[in-house]
Amino acid sequence: MFRIFLVAALIASGMALAKRDHAFEKAGVVSYCRVVATPAGQDGEWRACSEGFLTGYPDLKLDSCERIGRQGKDDIWQCPVPVVTSRTPTS
Repeated sequence: MFRIFLVAALIASGMALAKRDHAFEKAGVVSYCRVVATPAGQDGEWRACSEGFLTGYPDLKLDSCERIGRQGKDDIWQCPVPVVTSRTPTS
């Protein structure tokens, strides 16, 4: 019985560590977006979103963003206001 709890604790701590270090995003398992420089003469926040193996490309339409196109493997989005993410700052 102790082994089961030990394995469960190891799995839970590994998942927490992977989430904190964004390992799933870095490995390409889940999608993510990053802020990129706003082109000259444009306004708002521009984001480049990478595809995730499990989740595909993120859809920012619910955040009032407009998909501009694709640059390399990234979808480029223009958002009128900064997009609030669910991440908590890490220290």
